[in-house]
Amino acid sequence: MTFFSSSGSISTSFSTWSELRLGNSSNQTQPYCYSGHTGSTVLQGVTFGGIPTVLVIDVACFALLLLLFSFIRKKFWDYGRVALVYDADSSYEAISPSNDEDLIRDKGFCSWISAPFSMSDEDIYERCGEDACHYLSFQRHIICFLVVGNLLAMLAILPVNLSGSLLDADPLSFGRTTIANLQNNDNLLWLHTVVGVVFLIIIVFLMRHHTSAIKYKNEDTVCAEPVLAYPTCRVIDVYLCYDVSKLIWINRERRKAEKSLGYFNDLLDKTGEHALLNPKPCGQFCCCVTPGCEREDAIEYYTRMRDKLLEDYTENMEIVRNAPLGMAFITFSDKSMATFILKDFNAIKCQGWKCSTQPQPSSLSSQLSTLHWSVSYATYPENISWENMSLSGVKWWARFIGINYALFMVLFFLTTPSIIITTIDKFNVTKPIYYLN
Repeated sequence: MTFFSSSGSISTSFSTWSELRLGNSSNQTQPYCYSGHTGSTVLQGVTFGGIPTVLVIDVACFALLLLLFSFIRKKFWDYGRVALVYDADSSYEAISPSNDEDLIRDKGFCSWISAPFSMSDEDIYERCGEDACHYLSFQRHIICFLVVGNLLAMLAILPVNLSGSLLDADPLSFGRTTIANLQNNDNLLWLHTVVGVVFLIIIVFLMRHHTSAIKYKNEDTVCAEPVLAYPTCRVIDVYLCYDVSKLIWINRERRKAEKSLGYFNDLLDKTGEHALLNPKPCGQFCCCVTPGCEREDAIEYYTRMRDKLLEDYTENMEIVRNAPLGMAFITFSDKSMATFILKDFNAIKCQGWKCSTQPQPSSLSSQLSTLHWSVSYATYPENISWENMSLSGVKWWARFIGINYALFMVLFFLTTPSIIITTIDKFNVTKPIYYLN
C-alpha cells in the first residue's frame, strides 16, 4: 500500500474529483453525486430548482382553500350567528345595534379577510377575548421578524452568494443563490454567521417586546397555607377545586339547547310557522318521512331537552360538592404577598443530612399536612381546562404521552419536505411532471 504521491498527481486528481462532484465535467456520461437517476425524480430539471413551480402550486392551493372557506362561511353563516346572538351566558347589553351592523357587514363573501387588519385591539378583545389579543400580537411580531429577515437575506446574503463562482454560472441555477457557491476560504462566509447572530438578537428583542406588552389584570395564586401563618397577607377569594367534568358537559349541552330554543322562538315570531326537525343523529339528511325518521316541533324538543339538562345539572351539583380534588385557588390583594408565600413554600431548609421545604407553620399546619403541598402561580381562569383537573395518575400520563406523540409524528414527519418528497416519489405521483420536463 502506498501512502505518498507527487503533488502534481494530487492536484490533478482533486481537480477531476471536484468537476465530477459539481457536475461540471466535460464527460457528462459519468455519474456524479447530484445525478438525477440516483435521487428523487420530483421536479428535476425544472427551472430554478422548481421553486417557482412549487410557489405557484402553493398560491393556487391557498386561493382554492380561501374560496372554499369563504363559501362554507357564507353558506352556513346562520349557524355561527346563533352562537353569537343567543348566548345564554352573555349579557344581552353587549349586543348593541353596532354589533348587529358588524354582523351584517361581515356577512359578505370575503369581507372577513379585512377584519383583522381594520379592527383595533379593543374590538378584538371585546369580540374574541384576551387570548386572541395575545395571539395576534405574537403573529404581528413574527410578521415583523419575517419582513426584516427577508430584507437582510435579499440585500446582504443573496448578493454575497451570487458573487461566488464555485457552481454553474447558469442564471437559472438555484445553487448560485446558496452558500455552496462560495469558496471554503472566502471571508464572505463570515457574513452568514454575523447575519445569523443578528437574526437571534432581533427575535429575542421582538419576543421581549411582545411579552412586555401583555398586561395582567388579575394575579391568581394557587396556595395551600392557612391565613394564620401569614397574618400580613390579605386574602380576597378562596376557591376549592372539584371534579366538575360531567357538570361542564351538562352545562355545555344546556347552553346549546337554550341557544337553539332562542333561535327557533325568534324564527317563530318572524315567520309565524313552527319549525320541524329530526333530532336523531344525521337526521338532517333524511329527505322523506319514514318510520324512525319522524320530525317533531323544534321548540318543544329543545324545551324538553333544556328542562332535562337542568334536572341533571342540579343532581350532579350535589354529588360534586362531596368530591373535592385537594386543590385550591387563592387570590391575594397584592402580588408581593403571593410572591412571599411562594418563596416560603419553595425554600429548601437543611437540617443535618435531611433537606426539605418547611413553610411557616400555623395551628392548622399539622392537620392540613402543609409539608406535602406544592404552591405555584396560577394562570388565567379561562386558560384552564377545568374538565381535566380531575385527571391524574395513569389517565393523565396516557393522555400526555398520546397527545405529544401524535404532535411529534405530525409536526416532524408531515412537515419535513424531504420525507414528503420521498413518500410522494414512491407512489409515482410526480411522473407527469417528470415526463413534462
